[in-house]
Amino acid sequence: MFNELALTNWRVHEKTSPPDNGIPYETVLKNANVSEATGSGKSEGTFLNPDAPRKYSTHSFGAHFVEVTWDPGIARLRVRRVVTVIDGGRIINQRSARNQIEGSIVMGIGMALFEETHYEPQTGHPINIPWRITAWR
Repeated sequence: MFNELALTNWRVHEKTSPPDNGIPYETVLKNANVSEATGSGKSEGTFLNPDAPRKYSTHSFGAHFVEVTWDPGIARLRVRRVVTVIDGGRIINQRSARNQIEGSIVMGIGMALFEETHYEPQTGHPINIPWRITAWR
């Protein structure tokens, strides 16, 4: 029976009928009296794939603004305030989304404490190049 069902546009429906005839995913969870569900699936990655359809984005983005103060007299480094803006898309599981966002905030604070972040030009991934090591070369 499960092979005859599909999940399209956040609605569970029979594969032979349009998604509009289905039941919203959140209604299925409410009727089952559960707050979340897990499963497995398969999807092709779209990042750096020129042939991939561009209808949906599978990436989220964020910006962290961290105010750091340094008192050299007593060697105190302090994070005074953090403001974060996250574009997380449509949140399906609030608990896992919160964990991901909190993890990114911790990463942003860590980057702020390193004073500077360098990015790898081809992938855009952050890399750690301590200035002391590059200055000694």
